Amino acid sequence: PLSMLATSRASEPIELSLRTRSESGVSETKATWNPHETAIVICDMWDGHWCPSATARVGEMAPFMNRVIHAARQRGVLIVHSPS
Repeated sequence: PLSMLATSRASEPIELSLRTRSESGVSETKATWNPHETAIVICDMWDGHWCPSATARVGEMAPFMNRVIHAARQRGVLIVHSPS
């Protein structure tokens, strides 16, 4: 889980639980990533949008994303901010 990312030390690999959803249900697998070979691409995060519900969704996601991005950056993960 994401909490593992926040509590791990910088020299250790990132351990994640990956979930996949299909017609037969949800499955979960474990993965280990090298933080120096990993990137997070943040797309379409804005502080204002012509669609009020889009602005609200971003406002709700931002605090959670900020914690993950902060922890990832401390681990050496490349963070890419991208417009649509």
